[in-house]
Amino acid sequence: PIYFITAIGAFVPPYGLLPGLTFDFIVSLSIIFCFAFARIFSPKNVVIASIYTVFVVSIAAYLGGTAAMMILSIRLNDEYLVSMIGNGAWILELTITGALIMAAFRSHLEIERELVQLVGADAASKNKELLSAQIANRELAQYLHGHVQNQLLASALRLEQAENSNNEMEMRKELEAVDKLLEEAPKGIRSGSSGSLTHELRSIERLWTGLLEVQIEVDETCEKLDLGPNMIHDFTQAVNESITNALRHGFASRVAVSVRAKSGNIELVCSDNGTGPRSGGAGLGSALYSSLAGTRWSLEPAIGGGSVLTVKVKV
Repeated sequence: PIYFITAIGAFVPPYGLLPGLTFDFIVSLSIIFCFAFARIFSPKNVVIASIYTVFVVSIAAYLGGTAAMMILSIRLNDEYLVSMIGNGAWILELTITGALIMAAFRSHLEIERELVQLVGADAASKNKELLSAQIANRELAQYLHGHVQNQLLASALRLEQAENSNNEMEMRKELEAVDKLLEEAPKGIRSGSSGSLTHELRSIERLWTGLLEVQIEVDETCEKLDLGPNMIHDFTQAVNESITNALRHGFASRVAVSVRAKSGNIELVCSDNGTGPRSGGAGLGSALYSSLAGTRWSLEPAIGGGSVLTVKVKV
């Protein structure tokens, strides 16, 4: 059906409406006929299978074109030969595209079928539910460790400042902010971002104002990328996590963050003037970076002290 619809524009203009549709219909029948018989032989070798596919497509295009010429009394000429070659190339392209889609769909069904055969239908269903629960729990842990904890840490520091200066109004304001944060936390782990990447990162700068010297530089080309709300949310979490780690674990007083679009990635580079990386087991921050960037992230000591975090996220 896809070939028949897409080939109408190639056959109708040169031959007319009815002859063009007839030509298209005959070639489509030729494809069905040749592909049905082609299944008799199923090569296992990739090279042989590739050659066989090109051969079958060529035969389908030749038989269909020849049959249509005979029925419609079309004479063979150079222009028609070029058209037949182009038609064969189009059939081959549709064949490969369709094969990729079918392979992906069948692979999913085969994996599910094998899982059911190995552990049974009930156990397979429970495994799916368990996996979904693990993913949800991981997102909940990262949400609490990232967004909620960072907000609480900033509020705690402001409360300490307000207490030292005996500013009751500021203390009351921060306590209300904490109450609101705890009230809204159970409403949703991932609500997406409310604005652009630059807007979200500027919000992070404002969060640490007066507590930590934070400077975030965002490349303008980042806004030209097609970033969905979830990607912006996750990347913002990574930036906030890097700043929090520099303060909590490195005791930094100054953090510089650079966000750039580079070679198909968004690259986050966070440098601080703290004590540098510490030894120990990986935490939720490391899990967050690994979930976003895989192995494309690193935390290294900075020259002269402090640390440099680099995270590359594919877009």
